[in-house]
Amino acid sequence: MRSFIEFLNETSRADKAVSAFLGRSKNIRTIGIMSPENPMGRELSPAENRDRCNQFEDILKKGKIQFYKVKGMYGNVEHSYFLYNIDLAFLKKWCSTDNFNQESFFLCKTKYNEETRKTGCVFAYYKKGEHGTHKLVEESEKFIDANSFDDYFTQLVKTFKFSIAMKEFGNLAENLESYTNQLEENRNDWSEMCTFDEALDKIVDDNYVGLNKLSLRSKINKTA
Repeated sequence: MRSFIEFLNETSRADKAVSAFLGRSKNIRTIGIMSPENPMGRELSPAENRDRCNQFEDILKKGKIQFYKVKGMYGNVEHSYFLYNIDLAFLKKWCSTDNFNQESFFLCKTKYNEETRKTGCVFAYYKKGEHGTHKLVEESEKFIDANSFDDYFTQLVKTFKFSIAMKEFGNLAENLESYTNQLEENRNDWSEMCTFDEALDKIVDDNYVGLNKLSLRSKINKTA
């Protein structure tokens, strides 16, 4: 059983990961997202993947690199790592054929501006090319709440699953774009004050995606 201190530490790390991903942390300027598991998409046994994760964490700890381990589903369950304030060169090195041999990774650059209070991230997707080096394929500033997804998501905390919209991902990107547009269309309703009864109705309305419902729950808590 976890101690109370362990629980608080875990919660703090989770909050930090969410804040960083949303570009709200002034102390985190870049986030690398990569996995040491399943090299080049080849599914390994759970034991083999655990060994690879342990090896990777040893490297991170020796380098005093702050990280947060997350779970994702991309056809198969896979663990990835949020790497804070990491340089592109390290991601390329660790994902190279001579190391953890990964097909791709993300480098996210935060847009936090203390004066304007601007937040958000630019997500850069790098993929291994024909010569074995990772090249920038695409950039995007869009992600969507993927709490209703059964596949293609990364889960930061129990209530926060996301997917990054990229044309590189084909038809899936269209689905992600559809969810993003839905969020934008509902944004006015989401941000408007509503009555207690209206909030209850909207929470069970399938036209409202997860982030909207999270805001509505907050309104209910304040109203109750």
